[in-house]
Amino acid sequence: MKQMRGAIAVMVLLIIVLLACDLVSLSTPTPQPPITQVIPVTQLIPVTQEIPQPVTQIVPVPQVMTVEVQVTKKVKVTQIVPVTEQVVYVSLQPYNLSNYYIRHFNFLGEVTQISSQLDRQDATFRIVQGLADPRCVSIESLNGPGYYFRHYKFRLNLQVWEDTQIFKEDATFCEKKGLADSKFVSFESYNYPGYYIRHRDYHLYVEQGSDDLFRADATFKIVNPLGP
Repeated sequence: MKQMRGAIAVMVLLIIVLLACDLVSLSTPTPQPPITQVIPVTQLIPVTQEIPQPVTQIVPVPQVMTVEVQVTKKVKVTQIVPVTEQVVYVSLQPYNLSNYYIRHFNFLGEVTQISSQLDRQDATFRIVQGLADPRCVSIESLNGPGYYFRHYKFRLNLQVWEDTQIFKEDATFCEKKGLADSKFVSFESYNYPGYYIRHRDYHLYVEQGSDDLFRADATFKIVNPLGP
C-alpha cells in the first residue's frame, strides 16, 4: 500500500511538473522572426534643365527735345487799344505855312504856331497802321493815348477810340504823294475817296478840291516830333 501511495505521489508530482512546464511555455511568447519591409526606392536620375538666360533688349529712346513755349497771360482791360507793329512819332507841318504845325486844341484839329511845351506835345502824333486798313494809317495823339483824328461832318476831330466800323473808317487815312509837291505827303480819307485833310482858316477839314490853293493846303511835311 505504501508503495502504491508512493507511486501515485510520484505520478501526481510528475503531472504537476508537466502542467507547470505547459504554463511556462504558454506565458512565454514565442519569438517572431524579424519582418523585413520592402520600401520602394525611387532612383534619382539627374536631369539637366535648360534655364533661359535673361536677354537684354536695346530699345531706342526717343530724343528729348526742349521746346520753349511762350505763354501769354490774359489780362482784363477796360479799354481795348489797337496794337500796331511799328510806332512812329512825328509832327506835321503845312506845306504853305512855315513855322506852323498841325496840333489838337479842344479836341479839334488846328494849325498854329508852337511856343510852349504843351503846344509841342499837342503837335506830336503817333502814326500807326490804319484802324480800318493796315495799308493806310491812323493818327494818334501823343499826350492823349487812345485818341485819334477822325473826320466828323467833314471837320477833323480828336476822339477816343471806339470799337465801331464807322469810327475805324473815319479815323483811317491813306498816304499819297503830296498834291502840291511829290516830296511831301497828302492824307486821303479812307471812306471818302478824293477827300483830303486840308487846313482852311487855320482849322483842319476833310474836303475835296482841284485848284492850286487846295492842293497846297492839303500837302504836309513830315518832320521830327516836337514833343514830348
